Amino acid sequence: MYATGRWEKLKIPAERARFNTTGRLLVKHGPPGQVLEIGCGEALLQRQLEPAAYLSWVGIDISEVAIHRAQEFTTDRVRYHVADMERFDPGTRFDCIIFTESIYYSADSRRLLARYVRFLKPGGRIIVSIFRTKRSPRLWTGLHAVAAPIDRLATSNELGSWDCEVLVPRESPATGRIPPAGTRNDGHWVAAQGPHGLSSSWLDFWIPEGYEDKQGFHL
Repeated sequence: MYATGRWEKLKIPAERARFNTTGRLLVKHGPPGQVLEIGCGEALLQRQLEPAAYLSWVGIDISEVAIHRAQEFTTDRVRYHVADMERFDPGTRFDCIIFTESIYYSADSRRLLARYVRFLKPGGRIIVSIFRTKRSPRLWTGLHAVAAPIDRLATSNELGSWDCEVLVPRESPATGRIPPAGTRNDGHWVAAQGPHGLSSSWLDFWIPEGYEDKQGFHL
């Protein structure tokens, strides 16, 4: 999609608004620290921030094309890597982990979030940005079983609405404990989630549990 130009639309002003929302929450819940961004694309979020907003920045994306373009913006404090978020092991811990419209690409977003809790420093936070669809409430409920929301901002424009939340782990990052497959959270039953949809031979992955693009259909 990056190679064919489909994601060029991420650079329009309407899209920059939700990057700005994520940046505002990062700064608000500082102080500046070590940041890991999951789904960094072409470094659009980091490029919108003042350097004083972070001490160091690591971004990962599964797209080689996107990371090749992001390399232009690396510094001694900023690094970008091609990596699969389901398997990536940074070998260190972070003050903040950001999922930039990426967590719903996972077949089990709750378990993925629990995995990344292990890479948080004590007192660290997670910021998740999700485009709002009819599936979003179920997705958020699953995420809240792992981490509790402490702040939230919404962005709305002609493209639709995004919800961006700051989350803190319900379990200490030091324990590395993954919540069970089903758990109760605020009166809602979160069932064990397996892959949804049909296998796609041309991409060879399951349709993610929460993803709809901005035209309202599954990728």
